[in-house]
Amino acid sequence: MEYRNVVPQISVLGIGSTGCNVATWLKEKEMKGARILALHTDAQHLLVSKADKKIPLGYEVTGGLGIG
Repeated sequence: MEYRNVVPQISVLGIGSTGCNVATWLKEKEMKGARILALHTDAQHLLVSKADKKIPLGYEVTGGLGIG
């Protein structure tokens, strides 16, 4: 079996308000080597997140207003 130089791909998921806050904090700390994603039902919270990718959850149900 032949092995190549493989670089692991790491994704960090920030889910909900606290998770999105952590995702922003990680971006501000310039964390290297990971893709940072923010997932939330609240569209306004996603707008201020600094995550690499922002994913709205349940938009058809909540209209982006969150559930809390």
